[in-house]
Amino acid sequence: MSYCIDSSSLIRAAHEVYPNKVFPSLWQAMDAELGSKVLAPMAVFDECTKKQQWLNVWLKPRKSRFSKPAPGVTENYKAILAKHPKLVNQKKLSCSADPWVIAMALTHGLTVVSDEKPRTRGKKTIHQVCAALVVPVPSITVVEMLEALGWTF
Repeated sequence: MSYCIDSSSLIRAAHEVYPNKVFPSLWQAMDAELGSKVLAPMAVFDECTKKQQWLNVWLKPRKSRFSKPAPGVTENYKAILAKHPKLVNQKKLSCSADPWVIAMALTHGLTVVSDEKPRTRGKKTIHQVCAALVVPVPSITVVEMLEALGWTF
């Protein structure tokens, strides 16, 4: 099984839950799988390299492992936003990776990985939109992905 990881999972893992200075073997495993079993659209790279200092440094040499939008992904992106406009903040539409993550997962049969917290008002979470699609996209947390990959640290 392959996964499409969201910015929230990478940022939270790198800076809150699994920092490299404590979990270097996790980041070595992520390095080995990024671009093969753990995939992400270029929009995730863009979001993660804006402000996140350690993650920015770690990701820059791995930029080529992030996917540029393929035709099917772009069409699914547009359809997702048309049906779920509250997935993103409309004022910051150009910098939101969420619809790209879902579109990539939908197009390629991937499981979405996101650590977004549930919300009751306003912007919908990736998990809410994945579940609401005509063909639901499975979505899990980063810990569930680590378990499914059989990674232990």
